[in-house]
Amino acid sequence: MRDEAALINRTQAIVASLDRLDDSVATARADAEALETVIDDLAGASDERALAALETAREEFLGTLDGMETPPTPPAYQRPAVEEDDLVSVAHAVDGVQTASLAVDDAGEAFRRTNSEFTEATDALGAALQTFAQTLVTSAVAIAEENPDADPSFRAALAAAATSAAAAYDGGSISVVPLRAYVDAVSALRADQERALAEFEAGEDGTSPYVFYYAPDGGDGQTVAPEQSDGGAPAQEPPASPEPETPTEPETPTEPETPTEP
Repeated sequence: MRDEAALINRTQAIVASLDRLDDSVATARADAEALETVIDDLAGASDERALAALETAREEFLGTLDGMETPPTPPAYQRPAVEEDDLVSVAHAVDGVQTASLAVDDAGEAFRRTNSEFTEATDALGAALQTFAQTLVTSAVAIAEENPDADPSFRAALAAAATSAAAAYDGGSISVVPLRAYVDAVSALRADQERALAEFEAGEDGTSPYVFYYAPDGGDGQTVAPEQSDGGAPAQEPPASPEPETPTEPETPTEPETPTEP
């Protein structure tokens, strides 16, 4: 029967669509939940207002997913046994096809409503991510300026990660991968800044780069920096301690003159 063949095809199509929708919702939910951790890590590495707006959009998205209708899955059509000479049997089979078709129609309508709601919510979160990602380029510049002693390669990597994230969300993606790459680049830059400062303070050989000069007269010495290794001006020599004064010999008192007799 043509009606039965059409029913079977429609049932298979709607079931496949429902399965894809379920997979998409599950993936989107996982991305939104993972975004919470990334947002926490972005604190102090991005624009605070933009980050707060992104968190609000994330919470609204999850709320929409929780409230979405779950479309029913139509049962697979099972053709009943039909005796062609029995009109009652034939009529019963026709009724079965019509009933199953109505179930497929209902499932199709529910699917379209849910899919539309899901698409709208996903687009809203994607737009929030795009707006936030556009602020990362400015944030990256500020962070690079705050860490001037790190190796230039780390500053370049941060700039590239910010630019990549800004471009990644132009298509409405809600994946956390571009933001995670930016967070990792910020962490790497700051870690290298700490390394550079530690080397400056302690020296690569583990000793202090500062030199203590003892005063030759046993007085207080002075700590001064050594010559700079990057071609800068050398440190000033420690001030010379004043030479101790040589004590002078005391004068020998002269004998008083003996008065002459008158």
